[in-house]
Amino acid sequence: MAAASEPATVVTLFAGLPDAAAKLAPWDSVSGATDPAAQMRRRRMEDEAALEACGARFVHCEFRDDQYRGWVRPRQALIDRLGELAEDADEVWLPAGIGGHPDHVLAAEAALSATVGRRRVLYADLPYAARGWAATHGADPRSSTGRKRFRELVRAAMIASPYAPGCPPTSYRLSGPEQDAKRSCLEEYQSQLPALTRAHTEWWQNPEMFGWEWWWPLDVRVSSSVVMRVRGGWGHWSVCRMRRRWGQWSAR
Repeated sequence: MAAASEPATVVTLFAGLPDAAAKLAPWDSVSGATDPAAQMRRRRMEDEAALEACGARFVHCEFRDDQYRGWVRPRQALIDRLGELAEDADEVWLPAGIGGHPDHVLAAEAALSATVGRRRVLYADLPYAARGWAATHGADPRSSTGRKRFRELVRAAMIASPYAPGCPPTSYRLSGPEQDAKRSCLEEYQSQLPALTRAHTEWWQNPEMFGWEWWWPLDVRVSSSVVMRVRGGWGHWSVCRMRRRWGQWSAR
């Protein structure tokens, strides 16, 4: 976004307010929220502040996020909305779905279908994508630390994106000032950041890890239906959904 010749437009698909009767979901609870709708309004305000700080425009769509959407999967509505928003875009960046979060996976699938024929870039979802990086560096696999890191690596591989091309991504190392600017923007998200950094402490505290970004330029002809036939996108989404629910039940 900082390098764009014109201000970027950042689309948050799942920014819809939960129903008035919605019960507080696990992630909102972990984040310290007490009211689902108030929490989403707060998240929207944080998003506006962060994007204003980096000179970007924002669009908040009314689709509800995974916590409050249940098993509803509004794929065609998402494709239609993204098609409208991307109509005049010179280039579209979309998430790879790394980490297995159902919202990221669904956003990747819909965006791939909505932007066929446009110049596109698939970016690695952070901090989730950094988990595999941490697991491959360091300890002897025969030690207890090594075994733990090996398990983390296996877990990272299990939830890797079904949409990422089978080739190494482009890597970019942020300079010191770029890292500072990124941290400054991220610190606007105080409703989310404390819980995320507790779960991804090394990514947040280690400049060597925090300083990397990864992405894949895509063939303009690639759509999600093509990728799903090769990589099993629907099955991946279902597994991600079940894993997320299992994690919520386990936390109760």
